[in-house]
Amino acid sequence: MKYLWILCISWFCVWECKAQLPRLEGCVYTLETVNTPDGMPFFAVKDVSGNATGGRIRFDAPDTGWIYKWVLDGVEYTEGNYASDSSFFTIPIQGNGVYAVYAEKEGEEPVQSGDFRIFYVHVPEFGLSIVEETRYDCEGIKLKIDDFQPAAYVYGEDIHFYGTRDVEYLISGRTTPITSTDYEKEDWEIFQTVDEKDTKYTITITDKFGLAWESTGVEYISVIPKAKMDFKLLNTVQVDGYGTDMGQAPLDVEFMNESVNAQSSSCVWYLYKDTADLKEPLPTLEDSLMDNSIRYGSDFTYTYEHPGLYRVRLKAVNTLGPNYCWDTTELRDIKVIQSLVNVPNVFTPNGDGVNDVFRVQVLSSCSFHAVIINRWGRKVYEWSDQSGGWDGRINGKYANPGTYYYIVTARGLEKNNPPKYVKKGALLLVR
Repeated sequence: MKYLWILCISWFCVWECKAQLPRLEGCVYTLETVNTPDGMPFFAVKDVSGNATGGRIRFDAPDTGWIYKWVLDGVEYTEGNYASDSSFFTIPIQGNGVYAVYAEKEGEEPVQSGDFRIFYVHVPEFGLSIVEETRYDCEGIKLKIDDFQPAAYVYGEDIHFYGTRDVEYLISGRTTPITSTDYEKEDWEIFQTVDEKDTKYTITITDKFGLAWESTGVEYISVIPKAKMDFKLLNTVQVDGYGTDMGQAPLDVEFMNESVNAQSSSCVWYLYKDTADLKEPLPTLEDSLMDNSIRYGSDFTYTYEHPGLYRVRLKAVNTLGPNYCWDTTELRDIKVIQSLVNVPNVFTPNGDGVNDVFRVQVLSSCSFHAVIINRWGRKVYEWSDQSGGWDGRINGKYANPGTYYYIVTARGLEKNNPPKYVKKGALLLVR
């Protein structure tokens, strides 16, 4: 009895542990042992080609020296199956039918499988299609299974046995299947969210025998746009204490449409006014936009004439189909620095390339003038170009080191009450 206990532990045992089911090799299969139509154990073997071939039956005995025989649909086969030096026995599966395997050895209790059924499960090729009226929807599409024909074992008087497990439907790209206790109807439609990417969808159906079957694919050409933009400030500035990523007025900004799956001519740009000008109650959309107008198209350049904090948004539109799907970017800031005049108080025109020119930092200004005078009040240099400066020479000759004085005037480009700057002070020239 010790061998029978080992068999009960190692293999699936039925009928008081005097019989053990074989196992199959070289094929994909599942085993049904409950609720089968005739109460007989049932091997469902996956048959992709439809030829009902492939796979082997393996039956194990406790040790060597056993003689094996097998039965198919009541016919016994023994020729060529004597294996006195082996502890197991294999035969190619002969097709659908009722099998049994026996092992006998002198002085030992016979080991048998009992009757078991093998059924090659074949599902013909089936497909997945897009429900046409949802092809251009902006939220998602509906998918429909076409021509799926679940395999069934026909037993007795036209009794169809499909297996006992739940059916699972798994759309490609998903991780969780839809589960049903039975096969869905032909008109069942599965909702699938979509994005801006073209996608090939398939569905894998795990049937009631636990065998998985994959459909042919269906191509989805996306009509879902993804709004994306960028911009470049063409005259940026960086001032300590004022942050970065800003420019001075007049500020030219190059806007670039980088949207995906959208027609450039249908894209909409919203360039909003200075936030200081958008007071409550909120104006209409057009009144809140620069020049009171919406802009269409792809890349363009816009000039901000005055300092302020401006915002921009892009709406990308796909015009394929009747729905005109769209997407918008988040608001992004355009910072144009307030007018600013910074005057240094020392410079060193000694030719070392560092601080050799006395320059005034002037930002967002529409006018500028600077004068240098000596200690006796005589003008020694002046300029009106904001990018200019004094190189420490008077009439082409090096000026003597010492203290000089400056007078700087400028006017800011603010839209409302632009400030006027008048700055005077001492300047030390060091060589």
